[in-house]
Amino acid sequence: MGHYPAIREFVQDNAPSVKNLDVTYTQGAPPLLFMKDAEGAVLEEVNIANWKVRSCCCVSIRGRCAP
Repeated sequence: MGHYPAIREFVQDNAPSVKNLDVTYTQGAPPLLFMKDAEGAVLEEVNIANWKVRSCCCVSIRGRCAP
């Protein structure tokens, strides 16, 4: 996550307080946000490589990270 300081900051500082958020690291993969239903099926995949910390926090506040 060295190339994505805003994502790294969100994961370190804010992600632990977001209900139903799972963070998985895949070396060499771009940062993606997967929206899933209650059964775990992916509903939407969002590339968040260009997001700023504020964008990440807005998603978590709105509860869009998980149902």
